[in-house]
Formats: sequence, C-alpha cells, structure tokens
Amino acid sequence: MVSAAIYRISIGEEKDGRCGELNKILDPLGWGPVKRWEAASPADLHGSFIQYLNSYSRALTYAHTQIWRRMLEEGLDYVLVLEDNVRLSVDMVLRLSEFMSTIFSMDPLWDAVFLNASESTTPPYTWVRATDQCMSGAYVLSRRGAGFLCDTFPTTDTLYMADWMTQVLQRRQHSFTFFPWLAIMDLGMPTTFPRFTRENEILIMEKVKRLLKEIGVSFDAYL
Repeated sequence: MVSAAIYRISIGEEKDGRCGELNKILDPLGWGPVKRWEAASPADLHGSFIQYLNSYSRALTYAHTQIWRRMLEEGLDYVLVLEDNVRLSVDMVLRLSEFMSTIFSMDPLWDAVFLNASESTTPPYTWVRATDQCMSGAYVLSRRGAGFLCDTFPTTDTLYMADWMTQVLQRRQHSFTFFPWLAIMDLGMPTTFPRFTRENEILIMEKVKRLLKEIGVSFDAYL
C-alpha cells in the first residue's frame, strides 16, 4: 500500500478557509487531509539564495525544499504540493486518480506529475512527458524525485526558485503533465507570497486565459 500526503504552503494564520475547501475537493484521492505547511517568514529565513529572488520567493522556495526533505524522512511514496493561490480543475481528482493508478507500471522510475505548467502541451487531453515546464504551483512528487532534488540542491548550497529546480528534474525524462492543466495559479487570489509585480501578474493571467480559450476551456472551470 502506498503512503502519500498533501501539503498547502502558506505564511501566517490561514484566514480564507481554503484548506477546508481543498479537503472537500481532494478527499476522494484518499491521500489524507490537506496539511498546511507553515513557511518561514521572510524576516526569519536564513540560507543562501540566488540573488534575483525577492524575500517572499525565498520563503516559498525554502518551504518546497523542506517538504521534499520531510517526505524522505517519513518514507512517503509521494506528496501533492500546492501553493496558496492554486485553483483545481473540476475534473482534476478523476484524471489524476486514473493516471496515478497506472503510473508505476507505465514508468517505474517516475519523478513527478505536474498539474500546472508554464506552457500548453500537445496533444490536448493527453498525459505527456513534461520537458522545460517552469511551474511549481501544484505537483505530485515521488520519493525518487525528491531524492534527486535534495541531492542536487542541498540547503547548504545556493537555492534557486522552486519552479526552476523542478524544471531541472524534468530533464531526467520521468515527469508528466496534462493540458488543459489540472491546476492553475490564479494571481487574482489572495496569497501570502506576493512575488510578482502587478504588470507581470496581468501578463501571466492573460497568457493562461488565452491558452485555455484556444481549446475551448473556461477559466471558470477551476475551483
């Protein structure tokens, strides 16, 4: 029997009740309750980070790396990691459950399953290998994938943005993704990690909506 967990990263006290909403959505997965991962506040964070990361990006990145290490310590087979401004597609649970039921036979060496991604993939409505997708808002990470990330990016060395580190993981050719994405980052939602300028937020959201519209999927199809 596999062991799994679900973590939602945020800073400070949860005020929006989002974990409760996610529990209702994700309960059919059978991976246990959504656990809130309390990230260190930027002021309390120590470590070496690539210079271009702002304080909130550093806090978010460090939280990802700590989850990777926790899953190895606890011997979990895989974890679902969610950032705090992620919305899930209405069919996410069904599609992910079906895919996870076959992934070990499809690729025993699988590293990760990315529910959101930076680009669309073809053919649509098909699981494909993830390559050069720069996004870490929602992903399932295997123990093997976590081991690679922890060995490649030890916390004693300089840390990079989590979405770039997971992009490096994809180069092993054992990661998967799906389009239309099963999760999106809604930069209009409240977040405890304000990483982007308002101008960048607008550009990112326009791209997300445009790519979804191209295959007839509404932004409203995400919860």
